[in-house]
Amino acid sequence: MVRKRQKTIGNYIIWILLAVGLIPLIVMVLATYDTTSDLLMARNDSAKLSAVNVVQTERSKLQKQSEHVLKKVAGYPEISGGKYDEKIIKTQLDRAKDACQYIQSIVVGYSDNKYVSTQLEPADYKVTSRPWYTKAVANEGQICWTSPYKSASMGKYLVTASYAMRSRQGKLIVVSVNLTYESVEKTLKQLKIGNTGRVTLVSKTGIVLASKGAGNSGYKEGKDITSSAIFKAIKNANARKGTIHLKGTSEVTDVYYDKGAVGSGSNSWAFSSVRRNDLSNERMTMIKHAMIVAVVVVILILFVTVLTVEGLKAMANILMEHLEQAGKGHFKKIPEKFEKASSLGVRYGQRIVAPKKDGNEFSRIANGFNEMVEQIGGLLEIVKSQSDNVAEKSDSLLELSKQTGKATEEVAQTITGIAEVTSSQAQETHESVTKLEELSKVIDELNESVQTMNAESDESAKINQDNMNTMDNVNSNWVAELDDMKALSQSVQNMNADIQDITKIINVINEISRQTNLLALNASIEAASAGEAGKGFSVVAAEIRKLAEQSAASTKEIEDIIDNIKNQSTEMVDKTNSSVEGGQKQSKLIQEAIKSTMEVFKRNQEMAQKVAGVAEASEKIEEVQGKVLEGLESISASTQENAAGTEEVSANSEEVLATMDEFTQHVSDLRDISGQLKKETDNLTIER
Repeated sequence: MVRKRQKTIGNYIIWILLAVGLIPLIVMVLATYDTTSDLLMARNDSAKLSAVNVVQTERSKLQKQSEHVLKKVAGYPEISGGKYDEKIIKTQLDRAKDACQYIQSIVVGYSDNKYVSTQLEPADYKVTSRPWYTKAVANEGQICWTSPYKSASMGKYLVTASYAMRSRQGKLIVVSVNLTYESVEKTLKQLKIGNTGRVTLVSKTGIVLASKGAGNSGYKEGKDITSSAIFKAIKNANARKGTIHLKGTSEVTDVYYDKGAVGSGSNSWAFSSVRRNDLSNERMTMIKHAMIVAVVVVILILFVTVLTVEGLKAMANILMEHLEQAGKGHFKKIPEKFEKASSLGVRYGQRIVAPKKDGNEFSRIANGFNEMVEQIGGLLEIVKSQSDNVAEKSDSLLELSKQTGKATEEVAQTITGIAEVTSSQAQETHESVTKLEELSKVIDELNESVQTMNAESDESAKINQDNMNTMDNVNSNWVAELDDMKALSQSVQNMNADIQDITKIINVINEISRQTNLLALNASIEAASAGEAGKGFSVVAAEIRKLAEQSAASTKEIEDIIDNIKNQSTEMVDKTNSSVEGGQKQSKLIQEAIKSTMEVFKRNQEMAQKVAGVAEASEKIEEVQGKVLEGLESISASTQENAAGTEEVSANSEEVLATMDEFTQHVSDLRDISGQLKKETDNLTIER
């Protein structure tokens, strides 16, 4: 039967306390969220304005410092005096440049294309064609600024200030100063706008000159942002400075800009903005704190509610429990002190309902209930005194007989179990002896195998050692052979050099033959001119010429033979070198083979040691096995004697158990008679 759930006021109390605590908290969180968001946006707006002002101030300061240097250089007597001395002017310009670390270079140009610069200019540099020169000439007597441009030599963006004037002799001179934006970049690195903000200095043509943002979120130097919505909005703005709101974006992303003062300052604009999620971290932190406060408040409300509900339930349960027991005939006083409960609410309820004559309403009700129980108890004690005495004695005797019978039965079961276990143990011990004998045979076989492995391991170590010795001999012989091959290679190379020397000698012989042939020819001519007197000399000259021709022919043949020998010698040198290289590779392979053989020998020695360890362990196992076998045989004999004795004791315990069953039956009959008497008085009970 499903018990119907009882109603309680605890749920109503919980909802009331939650509403009272959470509604003001929610209102406070919403108001705090709105106020904090406004403060954060005001902080970001102030940071953006401050960052832009700092950038423009730094740019203006750099501009004024550059104009001061420009005017100072223009006033140098070496320049304005009209006397041109490149070395002196260069020295003065270097000093002026060193006075400002952000000045890249200073140039003084003349109308005849002469110029003096603090840096090395290109060979085709023509000063009169430079934009800053033409602009300064057009505005003589005024400082002119160019738009920012990228330096071809440095790869950085520069801006040039120039000033045109006349020397004392009326000669046109233009002084210019080239500036970098490094000071602005250093200033940007020190600025922080919110969590995701960035500040940018951009030329009015849309080229980023310097930019820095949180987490390197700034624009890259030289980036063209003319197509971006921010640049377009700044360009179209009528005011020189202010805040612009991009359509379709959050107010958080509003951009603050400053175009600078009208004039040279208007060549570069500064603006600052933050991302849409810039306030997310602070807002999330605020929400987390609010949630933590809400959770703490809810926990406190729930704690108070649970404490109150538990106290009410404890009071109601105490009163209902005693009233229900009284309705069933069991009268029990409400105690003045309860056992300490684990719950604080229950302890609170117990304290309220504790019976007191001068206590609260619940205490007085409990005290009246206790007085009623005291009066009824006096009447019942007289009736129950005799029936309780008989029932107590019969219950005690029956319990004692049951415990004795149960103990006797347990003893009989235990003895029977011991007999069965002893018999089983005797059989298992006998089987263990048999298996241990079989194990002894296996250990003997293992011993023989280990000894065989040990002998084979020693033989393998010996063979391996012989192999290592053989490999060492092979390596030594091969090294000697390799040295012989190197010597042979050197001899062949020397022979090749000698053959080259023979070729030179043959060339000398060929030259001598040619000269001899020419001399013989000249002698023949002279002999012919001498007539009869020269005939004999002519014959000798002819013979000499024949000998010269034969010598040339023989030399030609020798030269062909030498060429063949040279080719073969060169081929032999190449092959000998190849053989030496191959021998060196073979020597490396032999070294690796020796190393591998030594590693095998080492592993074989380790295996031999482990085999010896196994042999020693097997001998110890055999010794222990013999002792265990002797012990098991002795245990087997004792176990069989114990089994016979426990079977005899088991038979005697069964006879005792039968006698105890008969005694228990008689005591049970006596208990039924006394129970019928006690039942009439047990319906009414008193607990004081």
